[in-house]
Amino acid sequence: MKNLFQISILLSSIACFGQHIVKKTTQIDTIKLQAFEEKNIIEYKIENAIIYISAEKYLTELIDVHTTYKELVYDIDKNDARYDDKRHTYRFIDSIKSSVENGIKKNNTIRLTHKIFEKETLNGLANFRVYINKGDCVIFDLNGVRQYTVIRKTVLKTNKKDYASEWSYFYLLKEENPFLIALNWIT
Repeated sequence: MKNLFQISILLSSIACFGQHIVKKTTQIDTIKLQAFEEKNIIEYKIENAIIYISAEKYLTELIDVHTTYKELVYDIDKNDARYDDKRHTYRFIDSIKSSVENGIKKNNTIRLTHKIFEKETLNGLANFRVYINKGDCVIFDLNGVRQYTVIRKTVLKTNKKDYASEWSYFYLLKEENPFLIALNWIT
């Protein structure tokens, strides 16, 4: 009877412990990047790659973010501790928006680097995952070699019954480190 009780405790401990283990399911595939012809482009440099996307499409996304932050700044009380941070972030987004609009008017390539967004604790203000998944971009390695194929590793993580997330890791061929990590969804 004592052994049965010990086994019962051990099994219930394992079951409770098992709820905290993250289960990962991984899928790896490749994405072929399409022909890309845009008049105005955004050049977005990240750690080990450069992504080119349509400036007009980027501006559309940027306007949505700009509007959201503008509403946040106007809705928040000026005495609220978060006001200065939100106002600073809004001004940063506003300056990026102005630069993109001016670049489009002048038919220039608009060069952005991830480092400026990291300082502001923002992503690149565009959903690069979507552009890559659709093949609606051009990607170069840092040596200036165009990449026609990207490796996508999709990882589904689950923990307990009420939490799950899916992440995409994008790799250049022959690279060990992803050039982009993106959250697809979370519950």
